[in-house]
Amino acid sequence: MYEIAIPIDAAVEELDLKEENILTLLCFLEFHPRKVVRVLNKVYATCTIKCYGGPQQLRSVASKNAAVAAAVALQEKREQEPVNTLSFPVVDVAARMGWDSKLVKRDLKTLEYDNTMLHATGHSRKSGVIVEFSDLAFHLNVSATLTEEDCDHLLDYLYERVRKQEKMDIARLKKVQEAFQR
Repeated sequence: MYEIAIPIDAAVEELDLKEENILTLLCFLEFHPRKVVRVLNKVYATCTIKCYGGPQQLRSVASKNAAVAAAVALQEKREQEPVNTLSFPVVDVAARMGWDSKLVKRDLKTLEYDNTMLHATGHSRKSGVIVEFSDLAFHLNVSATLTEEDCDHLLDYLYERVRKQEKMDIARLKKVQEAFQR
């Protein structure tokens, strides 16, 4: 199983379905006999790090924090110019590193404070780094061993499960209609 995050707004727009309907389908998948999906609490999928000290401070932060270093390495493949802001899919980076995204997020939030003076003064100070999380997402653990055939089977399973649910709902509506006609 590996951890993924699917941004809700993008999924709603792409699938042209309401958030509740997508979540219902994910829950149906969670009850599949092979347990290929586990639905977790929603998370913020994107991390944005802003360094007021410029690109040099971002490089310094990356040298001290493995998640930022991994995100910078992925970003450098796309951009050549040094920047003081870095946005990356935090759940994806955590999954690639084999870490729990919750722990990575907590670690990233500590970048906002400089604790070098903590023992001497009893206080920490702002570091000049801002860490923000955005893009609310469905959060799932997914089986890593799905073949195309498995995906086809899951689609068939979902189709049948939705059809069965529709039949049950129509039967209930008919019973309500009959009750009102009496």
